[in-house]
Amino acid sequence: ARREPSEEEAERISRELACVQKGALVRVTHYEHNAYVTTEGIVTGVDLVARELWVVRTRISFDDVWRVEQLGR
Repeated sequence: ARREPSEEEAERISRELACVQKGALVRVTHYEHNAYVTTEGIVTGVDLVARELWVVRTRISFDDVWRVEQLGR
Protein backbone atom coordinates (compact mmCIF):
# COMPACT_ATOMS: atom_id res chain seq x y z
CA ALA A 1 0.00 0.00 0.00
CA ARG A 2 1.12 3.52 -0.72
CA ARG A 3 2.33 5.46 2.31
CA GLU A 4 1.59 9.15 2.78
CA PRO A 5 4.77 10.80 4.02
CA SER A 6 4.64 12.77 7.24
CA GLU A 7 5.73 16.40 7.10
CA GLU A 8 9.25 15.40 8.24
CA GLU A 9 9.46 12.59 5.67
CA ALA A 10 8.23 14.93 2.92
CA GLU A 11 10.98 17.42 3.85
CA ARG A 12 13.60 14.64 3.78
CA ILE A 13 12.39 13.49 0.35
CA SER A 14 12.53 17.09 -0.93
CA ARG A 15 16.09 17.50 0.39
CA GLU A 16 17.17 14.22 -1.21
CA LEU A 17 15.60 15.17 -4.57
CA ALA A 18 17.22 18.63 -4.45
CA CYS A 19 20.68 16.98 -4.32
CA VAL A 20 20.12 14.76 -7.37
CA GLN A 21 22.16 15.71 -10.42
CA LYS A 22 22.37 14.25 -13.90
CA GLY A 23 25.19 11.71 -14.07
CA ALA A 24 24.96 10.73 -10.40
CA LEU A 25 24.66 7.10 -9.37
CA VAL A 26 21.57 6.70 -7.19
CA ARG A 27 19.26 4.16 -5.60
CA VAL A 28 15.63 5.36 -5.61
CA THR A 29 12.87 3.68 -3.63
CA HIS A 30 9.57 4.60 -5.28
CA TYR A 31 5.97 3.51 -5.73
CA GLU A 32 5.17 1.67 -8.94
CA HIS A 33 2.30 -0.66 -9.89
CA ASN A 34 0.86 -0.92 -6.34
CA ALA A 35 4.18 -1.65 -4.62
CA TYR A 36 7.43 0.00 -3.58
CA VAL A 37 10.38 -0.89 -5.79
CA THR A 38 14.03 0.11 -5.88
CA THR A 39 15.63 1.43 -9.04
CA GLU A 40 19.41 1.81 -9.14
CA GLY A 41 21.47 3.50 -11.82
CA ILE A 42 22.73 6.69 -13.37
CA VAL A 43 20.45 9.73 -13.35
CA THR A 44 19.86 10.55 -17.01
CA GLY A 45 17.50 13.47 -16.42
CA VAL A 46 15.84 15.68 -13.84
CA ASP A 47 12.79 17.67 -14.96
CA LEU A 48 11.81 20.19 -12.27
CA VAL A 49 8.85 21.47 -14.31
CA ALA A 50 7.30 18.03 -14.87
CA ARG A 51 8.58 16.91 -11.43
CA GLU A 52 10.19 13.79 -12.88
CA LEU A 53 13.45 11.98 -12.39
CA TRP A 54 14.91 9.64 -15.00
CA VAL A 55 17.17 6.80 -13.82
CA VAL A 56 18.57 5.16 -16.93
CA ARG A 57 15.28 4.64 -18.87
CA THR A 58 12.93 4.63 -15.89
CA ARG A 59 10.73 7.71 -15.41
CA ILE A 60 9.92 8.35 -11.76
CA SER A 61 7.48 11.04 -10.64
CA PHE A 62 8.70 13.09 -7.67
CA ASP A 63 5.35 12.23 -6.02
CA ASP A 64 6.23 8.51 -6.14
CA VAL A 65 9.67 8.86 -4.51
CA TRP A 66 10.12 7.57 -0.96
CA ARG A 67 13.93 7.69 -0.67
CA VAL A 68 16.92 8.74 -2.78
CA GLU A 69 20.36 7.43 -1.86
CA GLN A 70 23.44 8.86 -3.55
CA LEU A 71 25.81 6.02 -4.45
CA GLY A 72 28.52 8.10 -6.11
CA ARG A 73 29.41 9.64 -9.46
